[in-house]
Formats: sequence, structure tokens, C-alpha cells
Amino acid sequence: IGQTGSGKTTIARILAVSLNCTHNEFGDPCSACLKNKDKFQISEINASHMGGVDDVKQVAIGSQYAPMVPTRRRVYILDEAQRLSSAAQNLLLKYFEDGPVTTTWIICTTEPEKILRTLRRRCMVYTMHALRPTDVEKFLRDAASKIQLQREISLLFEQANQQGLSSPGLLLNALEKYAAGEDPEAAI
Repeated sequence: IGQTGSGKTTIARILAVSLNCTHNEFGDPCSACLKNKDKFQISEINASHMGGVDDVKQVAIGSQYAPMVPTRRRVYILDEAQRLSSAAQNLLLKYFEDGPVTTTWIICTTEPEKILRTLRRRCMVYTMHALRPTDVEKFLRDAASKIQLQREISLLFEQANQQGLSSPGLLLNALEKYAAGEDPEAAI
């Protein structure tokens, strides 16, 4: 649960790889598994493009099969889940209750009140929050030091702050462009 840009889908992807990584503790997948995440059976589904019963049924039927090696857990990430119809959510309930232990569903939503209560009760709920400007600045400075960026990034941070950029992904992209020598104003 969380507002747009708070990192719900990013965290869901990290969790999905974590569930399949055998090298590190859960929650901290190794860099090899993160780089090769495509070898795992992780399906990211944007519910705004498939909100009906037939769409969900097609996806859910595949969730009943055991995963193929090297996948330990088949993971389905339902992004924008609030856009699923009530009938589609009711169908999902069956797969949540009767699905194999090798299948995990991750629901990402900005509007939890639109998710059926019976479905919400079967979920662990994590609330994501947008980064504060001070956290964003610390994040940028830490990232800049890790890539040995010698230039001053204050101008980049000022520009990002003025334009209201708080998404870490957008900021990293801007930092990467800045590190490549682009003008800070053009990078944002």
C-alpha cells in the first residue's frame, strides 16, 4: 500500500527475487540473482490492463503448477490491484486459499479500500511512504560517492527539489546522466 512513486513495485520485485535466491538471507538477494532475475518465474501483471475475470483466470490457472528449476517460488506481482473488478478479486480469493505453497501473490495498490476485505485479510500489509527531501539528498550523496562521482551534486539536488522529483528511480537516472557529463538541468 502506498502512494504512486513510493516504491511498492520495486520492493515487490526485490521480494520476488528474495524468495528465489538461495545465496543470501531472505530480503537481501545476492547481486547475481538480481542481475539474472529473468531466470525465475516472476510475473508482473498490471491490473489496469487486465481487470476482468477472464484475464485473472488465465493468470491464476498457471499459478497452480509447480515452478520450473531454478525457480523455488512462482511469484505474481499484481500492480494497480485496485483496478481489478470485484468478480476478479473473488476469483483470486480461491487461488489465495487453495494455491500451492510454491506460489506467492504480491498485491500493490494505492487504494486498499478497493480491495475486497476478504482478500485483504489474507495478506500481510506493508505501507510504503515517499522519501522525505532530506532522505532523498542523503540517498543521492551516498549513490554519488559509491560511483566515485567527484563533482558537486548540490545543483542536481536543487533542480530535483525544485521540480518535485522524489522518486528514487528518476533521481538515480538523473544522477547517472549527470555522472556521464550532462548538464544537471538537462539531466532532470
